[in-house]
Amino acid sequence: MKKSHFLAFAVVLLAACNNEPSISLDVDEIMSPCTGGDFAVKLTSPNPWTAVAADPWVTVDPSEGEGSADVTIKIESNKEEAESTSRITFTSGKDKLVLPVVRQAYSGPMLLVTSDKNPVFSKDGGVCTIKIQSDIRWSASSNASWATVNVGVGQNNGVVMVTVAPATIPERTTANITIAPYGGNADAGVQVVTITRGASDETSLDVNPRSVSATCDGGDFTVQVNSTAKWKAEVSFEDGQWITLNTKEGDGDGMLSFSVAETYSAENVTGIITIKEVTSYKFPAQAQVAVSREGRKDAVLTVTPTSIDVPCTGGIYSISVKTQYGWKATVSTGQLSLSSTSGSTNANVVLNVQPNENELPIFRSVTFTSDKNNSRVVVAVRIAGTGNQNYTPKAFSVSKSRKVYFSQGNLQYQGSTKKWRFALNQWDFVGGLEVFNQYIRDTYGNVYENGKQCDNAYISDKYTGWIDLFGWGTRFEPYMTSELPSDYNKFYDWGDNRISNGGDEYSLWRTLTATEWEYLLTLRPNAFASWAYAVVNDVCGLLLLPDEWEGVSGITINKVGMYNFANYSDANNNFTSDQFTQLEAAGAVFLPAAGERHGIKCGYFVIGSYWTSEESSIVNYPYLLTFNKQNAPGTYVLTSFDASTGLAVRLIKDAK
Repeated sequence: MKKSHFLAFAVVLLAACNNEPSISLDVDEIMSPCTGGDFAVKLTSPNPWTAVAADPWVTVDPSEGEGSADVTIKIESNKEEAESTSRITFTSGKDKLVLPVVRQAYSGPMLLVTSDKNPVFSKDGGVCTIKIQSDIRWSASSNASWATVNVGVGQNNGVVMVTVAPATIPERTTANITIAPYGGNADAGVQVVTITRGASDETSLDVNPRSVSATCDGGDFTVQVNSTAKWKAEVSFEDGQWITLNTKEGDGDGMLSFSVAETYSAENVTGIITIKEVTSYKFPAQAQVAVSREGRKDAVLTVTPTSIDVPCTGGIYSISVKTQYGWKATVSTGQLSLSSTSGSTNANVVLNVQPNENELPIFRSVTFTSDKNNSRVVVAVRIAGTGNQNYTPKAFSVSKSRKVYFSQGNLQYQGSTKKWRFALNQWDFVGGLEVFNQYIRDTYGNVYENGKQCDNAYISDKYTGWIDLFGWGTRFEPYMTSELPSDYNKFYDWGDNRISNGGDEYSLWRTLTATEWEYLLTLRPNAFASWAYAVVNDVCGLLLLPDEWEGVSGITINKVGMYNFANYSDANNNFTSDQFTQLEAAGAVFLPAAGERHGIKCGYFVIGSYWTSEESSIVNYPYLLTFNKQNAPGTYVLTSFDASTGLAVRLIKDAK
């Protein structure tokens, strides 16, 4: 990458060799309350390692080992009225990793309940635990005989287990568990946990019958619901949607009505109707009805599949027709076409689906009919919209008073149609044939148009493919290839254009300033724990987490922010497209390393370089955000750069 004037903002001060470090942790730092405690850390290393704490109030168990291990950091309580800091140095071979430790100042006697203070149980009762954080002696007591505690008196941090007996009376009951100072320190305060238990008769739920069998002709069915509470019903299928709920909810005893659709297929299918109690109880009652439908024994027409999901780019699909009689096929719209519309025996029909240029999905169908018995099978076709249906925009702070939402993907342009759009996936980038110092390398990128891979090198106002590397401020002439910085001396924001899958109205979007990027990555609350290098669907890039990040169950994001030793090849942050679909549904943003363009030569596809809207003190050298695995680990750079360079653009809109 060419270097120019630097704002020189690097986020870490850690040194590392050029090779992949041989030791890493799943946390960036240890933040301890004044009461201290035990903190679990996962250490990853293929080699022998040691751990040394800088102060005696910090201990590591174990302090040495070989290979990956679970390590416990033990922090003693702090009796001083000042915050204390320390560090633990992990060493493996020539690599060293420093883990900061911060212990809060002592602010007087402490007694806190850190677990749920209002647990709710059904009539069956159960067990819950109360977690206590303290630096004094304390007592635990219950005011109800049906809620008993296993600990009467404790000291410092601890856990109290409460056993809730089954209900014996037909009314809701509550019990208070009081955690109080013991033997002095009354100013630490009293903590109360209120437990609610359901009535002995208020969670009854049953259905009759528990299974229903339907013939191939389908029909209407009812089951008796016996309940003392409100309930709702939902249905799930193994294949297709052939059960319709006529009753979806009720209050108390009642009838659940549903219909089973007729079929001309020979296939037997099953489905489940689940009835759940509508309650705030921790363990709500539920019951299920198993529904089966037999296939038609004299079926004259079987078609598979009966539903097809198509991406917005369209595609070609095969439909199997099995019959011993003549058949015909019709489509619901000209957007669909078939290789055959009739036949006299078994056949494989090719379905061609044209792209959907709308932001929202559309629904189409193919209908097959048999010459015998007028049998009919409908194939449902769903064509996704160009809007990213998985991405849920969440707010990112870019100053103390301003929040923004990121667009669903990088900005793209098609010269032949003068059309702007956002990438269909966050990891999409156009790329091209990499040319480096006259040497031609591999072709990069994952964007196609009419079956051909797009290439930024073909940039022009007539190009029928897509481009995504733009000179600075080229809202009106995104196809400029001049390498003179002075030709790009005024910034025209791309976000003022109409973007087809971004609302299709003028001035809905804008480009972040360098100052806003700096705040987002380093100054917003929890900034250093809110970004990381990652690989998504085999594409290198930068992962950004919104202000209110709640995480995704079963998916771990490792080596985040300041102590990020990860580079693009780090398997710990290597996500499949399915995994990232869950992350972006929770608000995660991914900036792919989309490379650079100089004139019509493209390259540097391990580098992510994104334009800002902010000018620097050097004329025609505005600021960009850049990141790559060749930087110091866990760093990014904001630097001024040649305005003629073609770089990626990710737009934002202000949160209202």
